[in-house]
Amino acid sequence: MSEHKKLVTYALPYANGSLHLGHALGMVQVDCYVRASRYLGQEICFVCGNDAHGTPIMLNAKKQNLSPEALIQKIYKEHVNDIECLGVKFDHFHTTHCQLNTDIVHTVYQRLCKGSLIKKQAIEQAYDQKEAMFLPDRYLKGECPLCHAKDQYGDHCEACGKTYEISKLKNPISVMSDQRPVWRQSDHYFYKLSEKQLEIGNWLSSAQVQLTVQNKLSEWFGVLQDWDISRDAPYFGIPIPNAENKYFYVWLDAPFGYLSAMGDYYGLKDPQKTFDKWNEYDIEHFIGKDIIYFHGVFWPSVLESVQLKQPNRLHVHGFLTISGDKMSKSRGTFVLLKDYLDVLPADMLRYYFASRLSPNITDVDLSFPDFMQKVNSDLIGKLINIGHRMQGFLHKHYNGELGSALDNELWGKLIDAQDELESAYCKVDLASVCRTIMLLCDQVNQYIDAHKPWMIAKTEEKENLQIICTTTLNAFRFLVYRLAPVVPEIAAKVANSFGEEVSWDKIPLHNHTCQPFEHLLGRVTEDQVDFS
Repeated sequence: MSEHKKLVTYALPYANGSLHLGHALGMVQVDCYVRASRYLGQEICFVCGNDAHGTPIMLNAKKQNLSPEALIQKIYKEHVNDIECLGVKFDHFHTTHCQLNTDIVHTVYQRLCKGSLIKKQAIEQAYDQKEAMFLPDRYLKGECPLCHAKDQYGDHCEACGKTYEISKLKNPISVMSDQRPVWRQSDHYFYKLSEKQLEIGNWLSSAQVQLTVQNKLSEWFGVLQDWDISRDAPYFGIPIPNAENKYFYVWLDAPFGYLSAMGDYYGLKDPQKTFDKWNEYDIEHFIGKDIIYFHGVFWPSVLESVQLKQPNRLHVHGFLTISGDKMSKSRGTFVLLKDYLDVLPADMLRYYFASRLSPNITDVDLSFPDFMQKVNSDLIGKLINIGHRMQGFLHKHYNGELGSALDNELWGKLIDAQDELESAYCKVDLASVCRTIMLLCDQVNQYIDAHKPWMIAKTEEKENLQIICTTTLNAFRFLVYRLAPVVPEIAAKVANSFGEEVSWDKIPLHNHTCQPFEHLLGRVTEDQVDFS
């Protein structure tokens, strides 16, 4: 592992609603990576938080007869609880609605102005006459001017992934009133992104970015446009200094939530001290593919412009689909994380997602019949079965005490797989980790079947039985601990039975008494996976 300290982040979930299984997918991925990295001795600061600004929050709060502050506080508590129940262990989960983030954004803006990288420009902006308000990008829908996809919201097309000036959107309609907007002039503030193509290209050539993401970013670099970083009142966000009724676009202030989360974790109150701390780290961002442009173009450019360290690694995952479809409330395929966690253990979902997550950015499909089969077959039938079938012999015949010898041939096969597992974790190839662990489980179960401990227990060859128990239970311990980043709750229960903490050492336990394993996991039934 790298000797440098790492700051690892996950994209900030929006504080406008409950977490769903799509959020869980990315959080599980990054949490597994961080846990594995720590087992390998890497020093990591792991932060996230709520993206708590923007017009949708303001309008949702109004709809619920709440203040925006009350809404985001309510959502924050819910998110923190769901994340904890999912077993994701951020060092700090913060919010962009805080004084430190405001101070950081104001300081950055002042530096950009000082560097002549901000320009003021009058623009034609969509205005909803019925609602008497300028329309933020997400409240205007129409046809993408580049690929002609229908029903695209704002200045970013989900179909082709490109951004464009909102005025270029074809056949625009206000989401607020379903009426065609009029265009009114308003002064806006722009970051001179078009002047930063060389710097962004230099960053891309040095950062660790998946090849497909790198290719996509390279396509965009030749046509960079200056970036509108302002929005008109009414708006729930950070005011722009010395600009009446103007606020920073949420996509300028939200990424600085990474800095304010880290700063708050360390008890920092001052932007400069937070900047200094940020610059001490190698920075790794884990994000979904829908926000590549913001993290791969705008973000590294702004950081470079104010002399802050750019990301060393950008890891992108695909979307979650359910039974082949995008999540949809009308189709019954929109599952909230808390609804899942009310029924089934987090480790099951974590394992299923991990078994489907490779280093590429392909979408992950969650089929609940497949989920049931996968969990019951792998976690119950292959892994946990080893511990449960062998502990009975150990406690019945040896009072739970492991012997002084084990089968070095089987143990050697496990140790030989250690480097492969560590490498897969570092590459964020969780699917490979799960495959390798299950292949090793197969070998251990074959060893048990071949040695037939139930037959030996009926004979006088008790010494051989203790060797088999010592070998297989050490193998079980090895396999569970190597899968601990994926199934931390199961691993903690197993470690408790062995009277130790989970670790990745390669030394087997000898002459060691272990307690009976508590209930580790039950089989999934069809009624448990009916979320329609």
